[in-house]
Amino acid sequence: MPSPSSKQMRMKHQATRSGAGGNSESEPGEYHPLDSVGYLVNVAARLSQLNLRRHIGRLGLNPAQLPLIFWCLEEDGLTQAELCERTHIEQPSVAAAMAIMERKGLIVREQDPDDRRKHRIHISRSMRDAAKEIHERALASNREIFSGLSGDEVQIFMTTLRKIIDNLEERMKPERNKIDQTRQARDS
Repeated sequence: MPSPSSKQMRMKHQATRSGAGGNSESEPGEYHPLDSVGYLVNVAARLSQLNLRRHIGRLGLNPAQLPLIFWCLEEDGLTQAELCERTHIEQPSVAAAMAIMERKGLIVREQDPDDRRKHRIHISRSMRDAAKEIHERALASNREIFSGLSGDEVQIFMTTLRKIIDNLEERMKPERNKIDQTRQARDS
């Protein structure tokens, strides 16, 4: 027997909550994944990554590479540390992605003339030539993700998601500072 879809699970959860005299949200003190922003955002992110993979896989790319490619197209010559900061992707993941992208000829790393410890990352000519098609495929994926939603709903969703990210970044600053201090102490 096939497993239930997310929509079927949501409907069952809402019916259970409504039938018990409550609303579709968990009662205070209760927890259910279908009422958790973290869980729902995670499910949506995984599904959107799968959808994006369908669109860009034929180009030999994977969804994890797109933020790196887009930032490098926007700001040529970033360092790996700058890419980590802009993409909110951890350094080991960026390093691994950069190594694969360099082997595939998508990027070129050049030593920084002012600081020999750093390398500047540049998009290759072939990747720059493919940029328009990559953008078109990413936009097609977004259109599918937002199908059935009005322009206002998409705008509200995106604004809300950005506010959530801003809130979390602000709350995570002390922890990130501790991690940075630990790394600096370890590396010195």
